[in-house]
Amino acid sequence: MKHLALAAVSLAVLACGPAPVAGPTPTTVATATEGALTVELLSLKPLAVGQNRLFYRVTQGGKPVAEAHLAQHPLMTMPSMKHGCPLVDPAHDANADGLFEGTVIFNMPSSDMDTWDLSVDVTPHGAAAATTVSFPKLAVADSDARRSVTVNGMTTMVTLGFADGAAKVGENAYTVSVHRPQDMMKLTWLPVTDLAITATPEMPSMGHGSSGNVNPVHRADGLYDGTVNFSMAGDWVLHLDLKSGDQSLGTVDYAWNL
Repeated sequence: MKHLALAAVSLAVLACGPAPVAGPTPTTVATATEGALTVELLSLKPLAVGQNRLFYRVTQGGKPVAEAHLAQHPLMTMPSMKHGCPLVDPAHDANADGLFEGTVIFNMPSSDMDTWDLSVDVTPHGAAAATTVSFPKLAVADSDARRSVTVNGMTTMVTLGFADGAAKVGENAYTVSVHRPQDMMKLTWLPVTDLAITATPEMPSMGHGSSGNVNPVHRADGLYDGTVNFSMAGDWVLHLDLKSGDQSLGTVDYAWNL
């Protein structure tokens, strides 16, 4: 009978499905309405230079939209010029929380004179045309996430972001983004998808590295996923050596004190 009771409990757990995934909860940054369409912009943390996971909750006539095409258009307006930044648009299906997740990789902070505006073209499934909503003058803080290398003679932007939002002692899943501008105006950025990246963690004060690391591998859209193990508290540097075929593009370093 004891075994039967345990089996019944196991079946009940399986029937309920997997437990919710632990992690930070996105909070609202701004909301925009155009006609019957309302879009809520959410983020896991305050917007900053580097990788930003952005979420969109879409309703039409007050009803949730679960399937739509969303195209993001971030634009930095400066006194003398305008430019865009790298991005990855959301998938066409909302997640279990009803959110469409995309990525925007801001390449400079905002200020009183330099402003980031984000417009989003939203085409719900079955709609004949897109509706554009705008989120003007977003506050984007500075950060140490941005680096540059030269790929085929063109300056290319490299950033690093952690799945949990920040580095911590222990195992860390992270993403390296690599994008290059399509033209001199830098309004559109293209993903660099064919790099080999070797990641080497180092603890300079102790003169050692760590085990259990996984080099970043290209997932999609210029995003490379890897794992680094910061095995103890203290100062750490992660060296990322980038290669295109047999050509070394150089090494970019990121440092933390954990």
